[in-house]
Amino acid sequence: MHAIVTQAGGHIRVVSAPGKGSRFDLYFPSAASVALQSTPADGDSEVPAKAGSETVLLVEDQDRVRAGIAEALKHGGYKVLAARHAEEALKLFHDHQDDIHLLLTDMVMPGLGGDQLAEQILQFRPDIRVMFMSGYNLRPIGFLRRISNAVFTEKPLKPAMLLRSVRELLDRVA
Repeated sequence: MHAIVTQAGGHIRVVSAPGKGSRFDLYFPSAASVALQSTPADGDSEVPAKAGSETVLLVEDQDRVRAGIAEALKHGGYKVLAARHAEEALKLFHDHQDDIHLLLTDMVMPGLGGDQLAEQILQFRPDIRVMFMSGYNLRPIGFLRRISNAVFTEKPLKPAMLLRSVRELLDRVA
């Protein structure tokens, strides 16, 4: 549990008294502050990514996280279609499928997961780029091996790194 809490940027406080038991308090930063951190980490370049103009279908079930990522993408010049879950994303995709260049999706969501969503979208648009993201320690290795136009990134996402990763994926020759 300690590894999960610290990986998420939180900490644990333990209060214990003989004969009274123990209490574990878990503290986490707010979702918006974790999803998009504005300070560069060691080794992160502050060189801005080339401005974008493409359309990104963003799928994230946490409202504040989705809003923060959408804001970063828009600031980078991208058009954003934002969805709370896979079913909403599929509707947006079918309404705008010829305009979408990138699917940026959380892996773990209620209902369909990001990998299942991507499989459905790739049936209609095998050329679409896919960026999976997750705050959990998981990697969709098998799925990434099957398609050449997909990458995985871990949350929290720094805006500059997100924009560079998106640009690199969109510029990649399939």
